[in-house]
Amino acid sequence: MFVLFFTFYCHIIMCYRIDSILVKSPTSVKRLLGLIESWSMFQTLKNNDPQRAEDLLMKTQKRFLDEMGATSLQTEIVYEIEYFCILASKPG
Repeated sequence: MFVLFFTFYCHIIMCYRIDSILVKSPTSVKRLLGLIESWSMFQTLKNNDPQRAEDLLMKTQKRFLDEMGATSLQTEIVYEIEYFCILASKPG
């Protein structure tokens, strides 16, 4: 699907955007919490206030398990991530 034209240094670039590339990935609650721990925002919080970071992680864990009606950190979750791709070319 053709979406946009851009002007770049007086040249026209044709740009295409592919929407709705949906990826479903199974994982466990434990691995999802590990992913959250790896985020730089969480690492910054952990460096500044380790207790608050641990509390946040425990509250998040509890919320996941409560919502799922589960007790094990090995409970499987299937999460969906929607990607998009922008393809561009410059004539010449």
